[in-house]
Amino acid sequence: AGRSLREAPDESSTARSEPDGTSSPPSGSSDLPGTGPFALLYGATGSINAIAYSRDGSRLVAADGNSTATVWNQAPTGNGEILASLKAHGTLGMVSSDPEGAMLVTSGDQDTATLWNMAPPGAPDLLSTVSVPGGFVRATNLGLDGRSLIAASSDGTASSWNIANPARPAGGGGRTLVDEPLRGAAFSPDGRTVATTTTGATVRVAATARPDRAVFLTTFSWAHLVTLAFSPDGHLLAAAANDKLMVWDIADPAHPKLLSSVTAGGPQPALAFSPD
Repeated sequence: AGRSLREAPDESSTARSEPDGTSSPPSGSSDLPGTGPFALLYGATGSINAIAYSRDGSRLVAADGNSTATVWNQAPTGNGEILASLKAHGTLGMVSSDPEGAMLVTSGDQDTATLWNMAPPGAPDLLSTVSVPGGFVRATNLGLDGRSLIAASSDGTASSWNIANPARPAGGGGRTLVDEPLRGAAFSPDGRTVATTTTGATVRVAATARPDRAVFLTTFSWAHLVTLAFSPDGHLLAAAANDKLMVWDIADPAHPKLLSSVTAGGPQPALAFSPD
């Protein structure tokens, strides 16, 4: 049986994965303010570890523990059908899309990131695979111009590539994000801001160019996994751990403002904002 994905249908919503694939949509309002019932998307082949929308909201991608990325149709004229399934290597833990939804990057429990051509979506084609220094990949970001790739590794470093020719990525520079093992990370859509979580489930946010000026946001007590996601405009950051979901306004990363902290109804292994 395939695993399921919950999707909140209201504006400025987040899509959340169901780790066991057995949850049913609530019959009434959820415990997240103003969301109402959730839709369920089926077809993932394993427990979902990461989700991402295309920038126009027409596609939703989920990466799972069975080395598969599943792409659903989320266009207004669509019905949630599966557009494609990509088979990669190893457990997939990260997935991101370029602005047009024509390219995906997948990564997981290895030191590689794979670029896929998604035009047309029904016939995905592997473009290239890059070796990411520093251990397991914790986060990836495809630039707004579709010509750059950033990846953060478990040793706390970030590396970049020029992918103007995605079949032949050209390695760029690297920098240290944190001086300790990196448990999780997320980049804003423009790549200028990075959120990190380290040992002890501590969450910080910083300008990617000045990670030494990171601002402390919170520490999740007894959390094994912290999930991070930026809104499409980069002004909001969501962090989920255990049964708590927190959202900050980080339009000014040096002065973040906590907007909400709610009970999310259980662990959230994957999290993403819808484009609106």
